[in-house]
Amino acid sequence: MELNYYTNIMTNKISIAEIGINHGGDHDKLFRMIKLAKDSGCNSVKFQYRSESFFSENQEMGSTLIIDELDKSKLDDNWINSIITYCKEIDVKIGFSFFKKTDLENFNKKFEIKNIDFIKIPSPEFRNIELIRSAKKTKKPVYISYGGGNEEEIYEYIEKAKLNKNDCVFHCITNYPVAIGNQQLGFIEKLSKKTNSQIGYSSHDENWEICLLAISLGANIIERHFCESKNDIGLDISTSSDPSEFKQLNLFINNYNKIIGDGKRLSNQGEIVNVRNLGVGVYYNSDLQKGIAFDENHTVELSPATGIRPNEVINLYGKKLIKKVQKGDPVNISDFKESFKIQKESGLVKFMDSKKLSLPVRLHDFKKIKEKFSGTYYELHLSFKEVAILNKNPSVALDLINQGDNISIHLPDYISKDHLIDPFSDNDEINLSSNKIIDNCIEISKQIKNKSKKECLILGSFSVNNFKNKEIFYHKFKEYTDSIKEKDDVLIAAQWLPSKAWYFGGSALLNLFVNEEDINFVKKNKINICIDLAHLILSANYYEQDWRVWYEKLKENCVHIHISDAAGTDGEGVEFGKGNLSNYKEILDEDYIKVIEVWEGHLNGGEKFHEAIKFLKNIYDE
Repeated sequence: MELNYYTNIMTNKISIAEIGINHGGDHDKLFRMIKLAKDSGCNSVKFQYRSESFFSENQEMGSTLIIDELDKSKLDDNWINSIITYCKEIDVKIGFSFFKKTDLENFNKKFEIKNIDFIKIPSPEFRNIELIRSAKKTKKPVYISYGGGNEEEIYEYIEKAKLNKNDCVFHCITNYPVAIGNQQLGFIEKLSKKTNSQIGYSSHDENWEICLLAISLGANIIERHFCESKNDIGLDISTSSDPSEFKQLNLFINNYNKIIGDGKRLSNQGEIVNVRNLGVGVYYNSDLQKGIAFDENHTVELSPATGIRPNEVINLYGKKLIKKVQKGDPVNISDFKESFKIQKESGLVKFMDSKKLSLPVRLHDFKKIKEKFSGTYYELHLSFKEVAILNKNPSVALDLINQGDNISIHLPDYISKDHLIDPFSDNDEINLSSNKIIDNCIEISKQIKNKSKKECLILGSFSVNNFKNKEIFYHKFKEYTDSIKEKDDVLIAAQWLPSKAWYFGGSALLNLFVNEEDINFVKKNKINICIDLAHLILSANYYEQDWRVWYEKLKENCVHIHISDAAGTDGEGVEFGKGNLSNYKEILDEDYIKVIEVWEGHLNGGEKFHEAIKFLKNIYDE
C-alpha cells in the first residue's frame, strides 16, 4: 500500500492546556475549564500535584506570596479521580506535573499512574534525576521542561535523563511573563539535534503568537497556561490564554502539516482562475480573413488571459491564418495550424466508447468538440446563464444529440455571480433560486432522455452549509433525490468534493461529502455518488487517509465517475501521470460513465482532451 501523502513529512503538532492553578480552588470552574480547553481544540490538559507535606514552614516573604497562591489551588484528593474520569469521557488527554519523587509515588498508590496519559517534570526539577527515573519506571511519556539552565547544563541533563521517542524535551524560559525578545527560540533547533525525543515549547509569553514561531522552528508540542477569562485574578493569568486565544492557536497547530505541506509548490484551481481572470491575453484588434500573415499590428492585449499570452504570441508572427477571425477573438494556436480530428472508425473512438469515456462540454463548444471527437459520451457542464438559455431554447443542445448518445448534466456551481447553488440553504432567496435552476435542469434532462433514449443523469454539489448535524442533511438529501426520481424519473447524484473548494477564486473548507464520516452517511442512506477522483484524492490527502480505501468503500454507491488526477491537497487537475492516481486500468474497466476532466481540455479544439485519451489508451494497452 502506498504511503499516504503526509506520512513521514513531520510529526503532528499538539497543544497542552496548562490549567495548573488557574482554577483557584473552585471545583466547578475547574471542570468548566477542562471542557473549554477541549472545545478550543486542545489535545491535552495538565494539572500540578502537590502533597500535604510539600511546603516548608520556613518561608521568606516572596515565597510566602507564591505558596499561599499554590496552596489555595492545591487539588483536593477527592477531585482527582473525577478529573481523570471526566477527561476520558470527553476524550482529552491528561497529565500532571510532579516536583518530587515521593509525590509521584504517593499519587501512583492513590490514583494509579496508568490512568493518566503523561508525566510532566517542571523546569525547577530537570536536574532531579531520581524523580525522572521514577517517572520513567511508570512507562508513561515523560515531558521535561529545561527552563533556568544554561546550554551545557541542559545537554548534560538531557543525556542523563535517557529519554525515548515518546518523551518530550521542552524549551522553556522561566519568567512570568517572558518579555518580547527574551524567548531564545533558536535554541529549539539545537535541542532537536541533541535528542531523539519530541521537542516542545512551554510558553510563558504574554503573546500567544510566539507559539507559532516555536512550532515553525520544530516544536511538536505547545504547552501554555489556560484561563477561563483574561479578567481572572491569579499569578499565572498574565501568561495564560483564554478559550478564544487557544482556539486561534489551535487553528494553526491542528492544521500545521497542511499549512506547511511537503515542500512542493502546486498551483491550485483558484490560483489558475485568478491568474487567467486578472492576467492579460492577446486578442485580434480587427476582422481578418483566412490566409492573412499575422503580425503585432493585428493584436491588442486585454484581460482575461484567454488563449495566447503576450510572451507566447511572438512565435506566431509571420504565420498565415487558416480561418477567418473576428475582432475581439482571442488568439489561439489552432488559428494557424490544422488541429486533429478523430475519425469515427479510429481506435481512439472505439476505445472511448468501449470504456464509456465522456467529455465535458460547455454549450458554446459542444458542437466543435463533438465534431472533433466523434464519440457518443458527453457531459454538459452548465453555467446558470446556459441553463436560462436552454430553458428558453432547448434546441441549442437537443439539435446536437442523436439517438444512442449518452449525455449527463453537471449542475452549475453558481446561481449568480456571487452565490453558490444550495437548495438546502437557510436563505430563502438562495434556496428558491437553486431549486429553480435544478428544476430547469431536470426538465432539460427529460428532453435529452426523450431524444437520446438513454438515461440523462444530473450531478453536482448541493450544499455549502456547514451542517453541524450531518445525519439530518444526508437524510434530507436522500428524501430530496428520491422524490425527484419518483416524480420525474431523473437520477440525481452528489459529487464527491475536495476538502478545499476553489470558489470565487479563493478557497473554502467544505464539510459534506469530504471525509470518512460522510462515507458512512452515504452508505447508510444509500445515496448515489459521482466519484470525482481528483476530489477524492485531495480530500483523502487532507485527512491523511488512503484514497483507494475510500474509493472501494464508495464504489457500492457510485453511479458516475470523473476521471482526473490530483496531488497533495492543492494540486487539482494535474496532468495524468503526475499526481497520486495510479490504478488507471482498474478504473477504466469499471462499468460507469467516466468523464475525462483535465484542466482547460477544451482549448485549441480539445487538444488536452486528445492528449488525455491517448495517455489513457496507452496505459490500458501496456
